[in-house]
Amino acid sequence: MNSTEYDVPSGLRTEDFQGCANAEQMRKSLFLSQRTCRKCIAKYVCRIRQQGVFGNMKKRLRF
Repeated sequence: MNSTEYDVPSGLRTEDFQGCANAEQMRKSLFLSQRTCRKCIAKYVCRIRQQGVFGNMKKRLRF
C-alpha cells in the first residue's frame, strides 16, 4: 500500500493517540472518533512514528 497518495485528515492530531495503550486500541479509537479511512490513518501513524511518539509501533499495525 502506498499511503503517500492520501492526505492526512485535518481532524487528526498527535493528542488523539496519546491515550491509546496499544495499536489495536489506537485503531479502534480512530475508527470510532474520526471515522476516517484506514489508508489515511496509516499515513498519519507514519508521521507520528517520525515524531517519536510511538517508536516502532507502526510495524505492529495491520490495516
